[in-house]
Amino acid sequence: MPRRCTVIVPLTPLDGHFDTVMRVLDEVLADIRQGEGCLRYDVREEVSGRIVLIEEWESRDHWQAHFDWKPIQRLKRELVDKVIMPVERWEMYEPEVPDTPAEQRPIAEERLTRE
Repeated sequence: MPRRCTVIVPLTPLDGHFDTVMRVLDEVLADIRQGEGCLRYDVREEVSGRIVLIEEWESRDHWQAHFDWKPIQRLKRELVDKVIMPVERWEMYEPEVPDTPAEQRPIAEERLTRE
């Protein structure tokens, strides 16, 4: 079973473009959220003024597929000269739970030796 994919995308608007970036994001959010595999697509404003997208997808394949969607193509087109490029993407997953119970797994200290 595919693991859920969480992606954080910090966007730093160039001077004078914050409102435009927020407007464009607001205009495409509903369409993105309705896309196949999208579990969450939220916009937050960091205290520094940076905009942060918080995305959650059913799988990495769903996340990758969304780059071909019209709303995402619009974001790329309209924001390319309004945010600092390149845009970072932090892709992450919940850790896989091992089959071995925690009390039976070797702990890190046992694997490290001090000289």
